[in-house]
Amino acid sequence: MWRPRVFIYYRNRYRKTMRRARLLMMVLVGTVLPAPVRSEPTYAVATTWRLARTTAKSTALVEDAPGHEVGLLNIVLERSEALVIAGQQMTGARCSEVVDLLGVSGFTSAYCTLRFGNGDAVFHHYRGEYHGVASGTGGQQVSGQGTWQCVGGTGAFRGMTGEGRWESSGEVTADGLRQNWSRTERGNYRQPVTPPAK
Repeated sequence: MWRPRVFIYYRNRYRKTMRRARLLMMVLVGTVLPAPVRSEPTYAVATTWRLARTTAKSTALVEDAPGHEVGLLNIVLERSEALVIAGQQMTGARCSEVVDLLGVSGFTSAYCTLRFGNGDAVFHHYRGEYHGVASGTGGQQVSGQGTWQCVGGTGAFRGMTGEGRWESSGEVTADGLRQNWSRTERGNYRQPVTPPAK
């Protein structure tokens, strides 16, 4: 069928323009739209610790009020309930704790290293408060609560994050030692899909 040359010219030009537009859209979609995001594995935990022993303790008195002292404790914890993260079971923990106490009530900040069966570690930071009441043995019954945060790890736990809450209870003897001490923790860990580069 006969068509005017002008019609054929503009038809061909339109087709070329549409092909170029389709190619441009394909390029833009491929470069602008982000790749699908893989969700980070999340591990919910609930575990209880026992105080195994205090390996070092140092205190300094503060003169603004009777019984006010700041102290540094190095402690060893052992699990009384299994803590498993990403298929690895925890074997023990060591903590360095700073306390600011009036009697046995006050504030705490601690850093702990949690060791696992594969040799890797997870690092925690704890913050919270202690409150004590007199007991019949001359010491005080103490309870505490606060928050914890996972601030990283090694090996398989590199890049690990997490947070939760803790509660503790036990006795502080008349000479300042802890006994029958336990801590319960609940929270969540998140493991990156691809661990960050070292």
